[in-house]
Amino acid sequence: MNIIRLILLQLVMVQMCLSQEIPMRFQSITINDGLSLSSVYCISKDSKGFMWFGTEDGLNRYDGYQFKIYRTDVKNPNSICYKWIEHIAEDQEGCLWFGSRNGLSHFNPVNEVFTNYSLAQSTSIINDTITALHAFNTAMCVGTKGGLTIFNAHTLQAKSYTKTGEVYSLQSDGVKLFVSAENGLFCVDENLNWKTLLVEKVQFAVIAKSNVYVSSDNSIKVYDTERNQVFEIPIDKQIKQIESLAIDKQQRLFINTKNGLWVHHLNKQYTKQLIETFNTTNSLSINKSKALQIDKDGNVWYATHGDGLFIFDEDLQVLKCIHNPTDKESVSQNAFNCIYSDLESGNIWLGTYGAGINIYHPSANKFTLIKNNPLSDNSLPSNFIWSILEARDSCLWIGTNDKGLSRYCPKANRFTNFSSQPKNTNSLGHNCVRELFEDSDGNIWIGTDGGGLNRYNSSNGSFTKYLHDENDAHSITGNSVRVVFEDSQDQLWVGTSQGLNLFNRRQNTFMRYTHQPNNTNSLSNNFVYASIIEDEKGNLWIGTYGGGLNCFNPTTNTFKHYTTHGQPGSCLSDDIVFSLYEDEQGFIWVGTNEGLNILNPTTGKIQVLGMQDGLPNEVIYSIMPDDAGFLWMSTNHGVCCLDPQTMKTRNYDVSDGLQSNEFNGGAFHKGYSGRLYFGGVYGFNILMPTKIQENSFMGKPVITRLEVLGDEVQASTIDLGIGSRISEVDSQFVSSSNISYTNHIELNYSQRFFAIEYSGLNYLYPDKTNYAFQLSPMDKRWNKAGQRNYVSFANVKPGNYTFRVVSTNGDGVWSKNEAQLHITIRTPFWQTTWFVLLEITVVLLLIVFVYRFLLKVKMNKLLKNRNEQILETNRQLHVSEENLRQMNVTKDKFFSIISHDLKNPFSSLLAISNMLDQNYEQADEEDKRQGVQRINNSVKHIYLLLENLLTWSRSQRGKINFEPKKFDLSTLIIENCNLYREAAEKKSINLINNTPDGAIAYGDRNMVSTIIRNLTGNALKFTPAKGTVRYELLSVQGIWKLSVIDNGVGIAKADQDHLFNIDKKLKTDGTEGEKGTGLGLIICKEFADKNGGQIGVISESGKGAEFWFTIAQNN
Repeated sequence: MNIIRLILLQLVMVQMCLSQEIPMRFQSITINDGLSLSSVYCISKDSKGFMWFGTEDGLNRYDGYQFKIYRTDVKNPNSICYKWIEHIAEDQEGCLWFGSRNGLSHFNPVNEVFTNYSLAQSTSIINDTITALHAFNTAMCVGTKGGLTIFNAHTLQAKSYTKTGEVYSLQSDGVKLFVSAENGLFCVDENLNWKTLLVEKVQFAVIAKSNVYVSSDNSIKVYDTERNQVFEIPIDKQIKQIESLAIDKQQRLFINTKNGLWVHHLNKQYTKQLIETFNTTNSLSINKSKALQIDKDGNVWYATHGDGLFIFDEDLQVLKCIHNPTDKESVSQNAFNCIYSDLESGNIWLGTYGAGINIYHPSANKFTLIKNNPLSDNSLPSNFIWSILEARDSCLWIGTNDKGLSRYCPKANRFTNFSSQPKNTNSLGHNCVRELFEDSDGNIWIGTDGGGLNRYNSSNGSFTKYLHDENDAHSITGNSVRVVFEDSQDQLWVGTSQGLNLFNRRQNTFMRYTHQPNNTNSLSNNFVYASIIEDEKGNLWIGTYGGGLNCFNPTTNTFKHYTTHGQPGSCLSDDIVFSLYEDEQGFIWVGTNEGLNILNPTTGKIQVLGMQDGLPNEVIYSIMPDDAGFLWMSTNHGVCCLDPQTMKTRNYDVSDGLQSNEFNGGAFHKGYSGRLYFGGVYGFNILMPTKIQENSFMGKPVITRLEVLGDEVQASTIDLGIGSRISEVDSQFVSSSNISYTNHIELNYSQRFFAIEYSGLNYLYPDKTNYAFQLSPMDKRWNKAGQRNYVSFANVKPGNYTFRVVSTNGDGVWSKNEAQLHITIRTPFWQTTWFVLLEITVVLLLIVFVYRFLLKVKMNKLLKNRNEQILETNRQLHVSEENLRQMNVTKDKFFSIISHDLKNPFSSLLAISNMLDQNYEQADEEDKRQGVQRINNSVKHIYLLLENLLTWSRSQRGKINFEPKKFDLSTLIIENCNLYREAAEKKSINLINNTPDGAIAYGDRNMVSTIIRNLTGNALKFTPAKGTVRYELLSVQGIWKLSVIDNGVGIAKADQDHLFNIDKKLKTDGTEGEKGTGLGLIICKEFADKNGGQIGVISESGKGAEFWFTIAQNN
């Protein structure tokens, strides 16, 4: 009987351990991302949150963005002892220990100094080959091939023990350390007291409560620490060459052997092989065993040397993960060296042999993903999914775009695929399957896009087809079937692209409901797309593609329409309806192509939600409630979970495990199990809402890099005595400690241009980590930096500051932890208080000096001005004296002119008048006429002389009005020419005007006319009969030059200088005895100067003369 029970139990175990090839998503880190080498032999996370990886070519520190690599440098005694690191551990002091086959290294992350230990040192390790590292209270225990060495983590004093022989593994329960070694099992307490528990070779030990389970090559024993007794555990005789052990909370002992993985149920005392594998590692590492790890959720991870990765859940359901070249999110290699389980975040880190690191993030696998595996025949046939159904037998039916129908049974892990075969009438109607439905009788109905409605016959695996027949009014309206629904009366409704159908399953006939343009109570649009539901009143709600929403009343057989047309607040946001759902209040939720609509059927009011309300996208393909009342929606940008009570949303994207951010209309389903299914373009997702885990891990951000003036600040490996100051040594900025472990820095004033880099240590898609920073007190509020993990500061004023940074996790939740760095920018000496006071003193002294100097300068200037005023007064007196003298001379000349020039005419006039008076009776008529003529000429001469004298006198006294303005110079010349035309004709002089027309000048027209008259009169006076006088007008740089030219007697060179001076008046009679005053040219010069012009003469004696003057063309 017991044998039968054991066989049955083993059969159950076989069923439980069937491998399900459901893909898990892994993130990969390779040499292309900065990893020093592709083979990783050990992984650890320090207390700061940095990840450490040991490779054959260097030790790697990773902050989620960048790697920092440590290698052996023979020129640097502070470098690591050996580049191939196989063991990593951290002690209580926060220092790291690294073991290799060539010695031990102690690393202080604060100053980045390595202290190396080797066999050559007198007080050091026993052997250079390190086999195990374990932190035990205040000690670091180092297992080697020669024994055990225990270091005091604080003093670094070492004590070695050789009695153990080669040490294989080290474990502790916090109180005692258990040493598995070549010579037995040893126990060490907190005071380093030793006790031998077993005297035989012990390969590995695992602690569970008060028991220590130990293994040798082929046996397992348990040491009861309370009873101090040893018992042997009966295991299968096939178990050989045990490599390691692990025990879970259910008291199941997992045995890692050379040939695979076994499980021994301690409570039931039976053993079963789980995985058989014969691959061995090609590595030359010290530890060649396969990796075995139990994570914080109780899952068992078993990494082989070539057969892939196996993951067992608590029910021992196994998931096998192998490398898929077509899937970049599969494991990158089938051979593994190590596993590290992060108990804080739940992340699993896998070190591969030759393919870098694989990371499993539970937060990135919230959704189970099923997709096509081209390397397996037992796979989904296509990734493009149009429909999903979970049948009552728990099997899944999946409709694809072009590969037909697939049936997946999770328990058997078997896909059965169905496709359309043209030569087989019993095959699927079409390979594009748009709808799947199971009716109340358990029949599976398949809606195809072109092959009509199909029913699956489970008895023989065939399909019965219902196709459109143009000649049969009772056939289905179209062969593109999009939705199948069974109402509360067990009636089957079928929506196609050509209308709605009610299927009579007894008679195999269809009643058609189509759009009738003249009937407002008919279906609004024939394209019934993806959703039909029945409300609590028995009404059917039908979503159409382009015709909005229809409410069908089975009693009246009429349709009521809800479209985009209507009053605001009572119309849909779009007429393409993808999904429908009725909530407990009777509200109809409508997923459209442009938003989520909530319809109140009683009032007809519609509320529209969009991206501004938290939706990730406004194309709503599905609306499905979970058992807690939350609504799940697939969109064109991920999946959204909405709480209808609070209207708060939680959005999920591809980083959470979705097949893609894009989903398909109609590809959604809620199963009997409560699972939700979403189909898209790269497979379909399965969600169990009750098991979804939000990312609760909140890492503490760290500052990873400091740059000053564009150069990175490095930690000095020697004590420079600089404290918190940033110093420059050999053109390199250095600090006394690594910036990640620094609380305070001091910068010179010249170093006030600096940049800070930071990391949230979020290893799940670091590009989804958001940051906010603050440099207080300069910043009054937090600055949102988005995904940017660095910030630069320029020209920061001297003072004390605190730089603070916070970050989010992968789900966008802000951490309460923050990284801080206190920054002091030292005040330059010229801004210090004493220097400012000195500056003020100097400035005050300078002000006094300058004031006194300026006062002296002002006094000197006043004296100078006084002297200059006196000199100017004297000069003006001399000028005045000279002017008075000149005026006296001028007056004398004036009176001389008056006395002389008036005397002669009056003398002549007196003589003639006396002669006429005395001899009038005797004189004949001719003498009388000549006498009167001579009297007339003398009077004219006197008048002209007086007129010129008066004009000159008025000019000298400023009594002549000067009124400059524009005038026509050509016209003025013509007027004066005509004035002297008669006088010229009397002397037979040819008067010629060669000036152009339209010459406009600017000046006093009367004064210019006086100049022309005087020059013309002089020219006629001194030109003999039959001579020529002509006018010439030239334009020179905005100036008119008017010349009056004659061919008269000319003027001697010696006389030309006296023409325009009153004190040297030159008076000459004309060619026919014409008299002159001698004042005409003087008046001409006065008027020319008044108008801003010049006057001059060009002449030679006997060759005529040219008198010219200038006048401006414009003001």
